[in-house]
Amino acid sequence: MSPLRSLSLTLASALLAGALAAPAAAQSSPYAADALRFSERAPGVTPRAMGLGGALVSGVADPGALFANPAGLGLYRSSEAHGALGTASTTDDARYLVGGDETASDASYRTTRLGNLAYVARVPTLRGALVFALGYHQTNVFDRSLEFGGRTNASSISASLLPADYEVDADGNLTIFDDAAFIAYNAGLVEFLPENLPGKTYPFYEAVKAGTTIEQAGSVRESGSMNEVSAGAAVEAAPGVLVGGALNFSFGRYRFDRSFTETDVLGQNGPDDYVVILEDRTLRGFESVEVTDRISDDLFGLSGRLGLSYAPARSPVRLGLTLETPTYTTVNEDYSTVVETRFDEGSLPAYGGQSGDVGFGTFEYTITTPWRIAAGASFGAAGLRLFADAEAVDWSQMRLDAGSDDAFFDEANDEIRRTLDAVVNTRLGAEYTLGALTVRGGYAFQPDPRESTGLDRTFLSAGLSYALTPRTALDLGFVQTRFDDAYAPYVVADDLLGRAAQPLVEEDVTRNRFTLGVRVGF
Repeated sequence: MSPLRSLSLTLASALLAGALAAPAAAQSSPYAADALRFSERAPGVTPRAMGLGGALVSGVADPGALFANPAGLGLYRSSEAHGALGTASTTDDARYLVGGDETASDASYRTTRLGNLAYVARVPTLRGALVFALGYHQTNVFDRSLEFGGRTNASSISASLLPADYEVDADGNLTIFDDAAFIAYNAGLVEFLPENLPGKTYPFYEAVKAGTTIEQAGSVRESGSMNEVSAGAAVEAAPGVLVGGALNFSFGRYRFDRSFTETDVLGQNGPDDYVVILEDRTLRGFESVEVTDRISDDLFGLSGRLGLSYAPARSPVRLGLTLETPTYTTVNEDYSTVVETRFDEGSLPAYGGQSGDVGFGTFEYTITTPWRIAAGASFGAAGLRLFADAEAVDWSQMRLDAGSDDAFFDEANDEIRRTLDAVVNTRLGAEYTLGALTVRGGYAFQPDPRESTGLDRTFLSAGLSYALTPRTALDLGFVQTRFDDAYAPYVVADDLLGRAAQPLVEEDVTRNRFTLGVRVGF
């Protein structure tokens, strides 16, 4: 390879890990896609809330009130401790489409974590109610696994990594400004032909020649969760009027691991088809390439909620309203990309994954989520109670900030304003109590705010409670989440190759969550 002027590791290099990982249907900015991923959340966080589809805004005596409407804490008649353990199982049914062919596969991922833990203290009063609460709850789960693969002669990842932004000085020294292409070049996946420069011909060519049948295989694993610790209180401000508030500290971890390989299984790339010239040796023939990416994010955020719950005297109807401030989340990201190319003759060490390498480093930024406002109503009679919520979120108001580098996220923020919409999340629930047993069912719908995707999420839920004693009860909650997704292992830049050349994984994702909890009154 020709000599390279060293490139300093800048903030722009952080885009590589995300860009290779970005789903096909998401925004072009991986950080905009991540901001949406980290800010979305499940509709319910406790077994009872899960069983009701998260419809607690009208006001419910449950630790989930800290998450839905803190005013509901004022409905407690005694102090209570609450804890629950949750398990989540996610199945990803995939169809890999490339070169006009389709290959099906599936993968599953199961985890078990603490679901929620809370203590609610009702203060004795002569009139009205005064209640304090402290709680921990899991607000979202990222766990999922995807596997795909197939054969194609339509395209290769090597063609997608040809440099588009480069410079050659008078001495023939090459500088590649595109981080992804820089890594591919240093890994031997693309080669430089300086003899093409006098004729102003494009001076690069890729490892996999056009028409080669290659075996492609990939796996993607996402893991982690978002959690929240809330401290809240509620007071009866007037007969039938409860007012509450909560201060919320959110925290979590997101981990992304990807591996993508291509192999010349039929040996169609011979020693003379691809040649890499080094100072001390020559490499010949493409055999295989493996690209691995790792992203690890630690997230810390702060927000506040104010709630109102009102029930007219002797009325079976209760109304609620919740206003939630933006969550100000700091993201500390570690990222790493490694590319290893193997040849029929000769060898080259993998590039990436080491301090100082492009595509390896740390980055810190902040996400400011939109305001949320929710309204709810419930109606109860003869042991049956019905619940309904509507929550408005204008995702176009979400913002990213890189601190001292104010201009870094200008394009991503413009994209958020341009491509994200305001949505209304809906939640419905019902519960029926017969003696010591209460059964529940619920439904929730979260529209996708991205204009061009329509990857809406649907939640179906059920649950029950059984009172073991007047002060002790077991709670069980179940929710199934369904949504479609899409993932592109790489993006073919040359439109002349046609749509069939663009690989795409279409996904049907199903996530089942079970939570088992216990309540003890005091």
